[in-house]
Amino acid sequence: MIPARFLSPAEWEMVQAARFYESKVAVPGSEFLSEVQGVVKGIEAHPEAAPKVKGEIRRRILGRLPCAVLYQ
Repeated sequence: MIPARFLSPAEWEMVQAARFYESKVAVPGSEFLSEVQGVVKGIEAHPEAAPKVKGEIRRRILGRLPCAVLYQ
């Protein structure tokens, strides 16, 4: 298993999304980050399970929030 590594811009965007959900949608930021963490664990366990969207980039959609994790 290869551990996930976030690029700086992606990490910044993830934090901003958590803040947005907490302030505008009444979803705790920690809940958003927990969903991201669950998706990342799934990606680490089965990296080829998600469909490719462009070249070698794959997309895994979060469960109940309209967001996705893009990875390669």
